[in-house]
This record gives sequence, structure tokens and C-alpha cells, in this order.
Amino acid sequence: MEALEAGEGDAAFLAVRPPGHHATRDRAMGFCLFNNIAITADALARRGRKVAIVDWDVHHGNATQDMFFDRRDVLYISTHEFPFYPGSAGSTKPARARGGVEHQHPLPAGTAGERLRGSLERHRAPVLRACSPTGSW
Repeated sequence: MEALEAGEGDAAFLAVRPPGHHATRDRAMGFCLFNNIAITADALARRGRKVAIVDWDVHHGNATQDMFFDRRDVLYISTHEFPFYPGSAGSTKPARARGGVEHQHPLPAGTAGERLRGSLERHRAPVLRACSPTGSW
């Protein structure tokens, strides 16, 4: 985040483990103590940046989705296996959030390879293209 603010780049990729996506504002959950991604996304959005979180993990990032449900400055996209922990987000339809749209795409257990890639290309890439710096959410 600091490198972006200093003008040393125009995009960032954070590979963190655990992602923190289960940690809520007031409690740890699912081995996640802090929601690192949400903390960083919130800080960037409050500085006027457009932020997209693409969460591809076996588990749905329930806390990250909930944190940005009312906001239009952070897009949350989840690709996860359902019904694994925490058992949320089983629908393939975009959830209409009060502030914008949350995109989720649950996959059957063990999804990998071409099926996963196809899902990302068909369902996630168009959303991200539409949300480019010049696009609209």
C-alpha cells in the first residue's frame, strides 16, 4: 500500500496466508486473526482508490464480503468451494449489496485446472474489466 501511495506502482498483488477473510471486526474466526486484506483495502479506498479484492480460496471470505457489503468503493469477488467452511455464499448469482454488487462463484469440491480457469475467465474477468480505473462499478 505504501509503495502505491509513493507512486512506485499502479497495482498490487498480495499473496498472504492466512488471507484473514474470516476475521470479523471484533473476533478471530477460522484461523484468521486479522483481516489483512480488508484492512488494506479499506485504507486504500479511504484515500480515494478503487479497490477490487479477488479471493480465490477453498473457503468463502465471509467476513471480507460482510465488511464491504454497504460500500461502492471496494469490489469483492469470491471463488470458493461450497459447502466448505464457513458454509456461506452457496449461490452463483451476484449478491445485491446495498452499496454495490458482490460477486461470488461457488465451485464443487476439488475443482481445479481448466474448470477453475474457465470459471475465472467467464465469471470474474468481465467484472474486473468493467471495474477498471476508467470503468464503472
